[in-house]
Amino acid sequence: MTKQKFEKFYNTHFDKIYRFVFFRVGGNKELAEDLVSEIFIKALKNFDDYEEEKSKSAWIFTIARNHLTNHWRDTGKRVEISLEAIDGENHFEIESQAEIKTDLLADGFEQFIKKDTERELWQALNKLSEDERQLVTLKYLSGYSYKEIGEMLKMSDGAAKVAAYRAMKKLKKYVSQV
Repeated sequence: MTKQKFEKFYNTHFDKIYRFVFFRVGGNKELAEDLVSEIFIKALKNFDDYEEEKSKSAWIFTIARNHLTNHWRDTGKRVEISLEAIDGENHFEIESQAEIKTDLLADGFEQFIKKDTERELWQALNKLSEDERQLVTLKYLSGYSYKEIGEMLKMSDGAAKVAAYRAMKKLKKYVSQV
């Protein structure tokens, strides 16, 4: 194994793995960063087992999924998307009425609309089954191809496409109900 080879692997897969973990831990940035670090440490320790032409991103995804499963088992927590990640953030503070300006109000309104939309999405995602949430996260939030998802979940790319389509259809229904 060469340092450059792992560095290329890391740079290729980091964003997708981070997004996958981030959405699996309900938007908890600190926990996602810790878990992703641990995942890539495991990958580095076992990098000699990685066969790029055989597994592409399925290998690192399997490590990530297993690491998350172990994390939830060890902490005794249920996998659920938390609204605290959205409600707990304060994007701006206004100290006095005199500081309110038109551009700040416009920006604040945009932030409010964005947060409201994110809240609806989190609520709708929570209504999906674990498998459906995983498919939506992999395809639409992490950007994996159907072929990669099929490899990761041990199904054909056609089955992954159909399952992701059904999960999104269900998600859209839930979003309109929120």
